[in-house]
Formats: sequence, structure tokens, C-alpha cells
Amino acid sequence: MTETFFGELYNEAESGVSQAAIPAGDDYLGIVTRAEQHDDKMIFLTLQVQEGAQKNKDADVSLYFPQPGDKRGTRVYFVKKVAGFMGYPDVKAAFLSADNAPTKTQAMELIASTLLNKTVRFSVNLLGEGDYAGTNELKETKAIQITDKVQVVAEASPNGEVADAPSPAPAPVVTTPSDAVPF
Repeated sequence: MTETFFGELYNEAESGVSQAAIPAGDDYLGIVTRAEQHDDKMIFLTLQVQEGAQKNKDADVSLYFPQPGDKRGTRVYFVKKVAGFMGYPDVKAAFLSADNAPTKTQAMELIASTLLNKTVRFSVNLLGEGDYAGTNELKETKAIQITDKVQVVAEASPNGEVADAPSPAPAPVVTTPSDAVPF
């Protein structure tokens, strides 16, 4: 017997509604199980939900990197989409190292590989029309909290034990001279 459910695929195709996406939601806990550089502007991510009714289901989303000449709002959305990864020191190192990569493709591959196996809270929309109707769109990510329990995705835990989530890096301390003028 095959692992593919041909009847299920046919029913989806006939109805025009794919069951591949998760419902729109604002507080999923997920682990990046796939991060692939698509082109010089985009990384495809698969976020596997770790709790709740959608546990073990995947949200396949794209992460578009703003380009020179893009509208200013593109950067705003990018910042929201990567915010949850900023607490990981290796993500910062990858972004800074990417500036020195020989090619843009290699820079994107470096960032993609660093996002793999990271845990974040995330929000998604479910697209309703157009070529991508029925697929998920990443709205934002947020750093995990120390109270979150996450499924450890590592060879060290093949029996599926649950562990405390890693603590994100502390926020940098910013100091200003006493005579600084506020904006």
C-alpha cells in the first residue's frame, strides 16, 4: 500500500481547496523543519506546529528579502517576519556574514541553513484568492518565551522528550550620554 492518499488528493483537486495549509492563526508554536533558498530574494520555510489542534501539521511559507527599489513597506513586513529569530546569536552572525558571501545565492543559503531547527511563535494568514489561494502566508514571528515547552528536534532526543525552550539572547544595553538631547 502506498503512503500517498490518492483519493484525498483527488477530492482536494475536485473541490479546489487544498488541505495542505493550516488555518489562519496568531499564536502557533513552530519549529523550522525546512529552510531552502529559492532564489536571490526568497527563502521557503516549513514551520511544523508543536502544540494544539494543528500539532505536527506544516505551514509552508515564504520569506521575501527586500530589494533595492522595493516599496518601504516591504522592509516593515520583513522585520515582522524575522523578529522571532533575532534572539538566536547564530542568526545574527549569519546575517552579518552574508554581507561577505561571494554571491547573493550563497548569502541566502547561509541564512536559510541557519534558520533550520529554530523555534518561534508565528502567525499566518490563509490566502483566499489568486494563484496561491489555500496556502499560508507568514504574517510575523515572535521570540519564544522561557515558559514554552518545545519538542526537541535533535539526535540527542530520539525518544521525543519534551524540554524547556532555549532562552533567547538578552537585549543589548543602550546607554546615552547625560547631555543627550531626546528626539
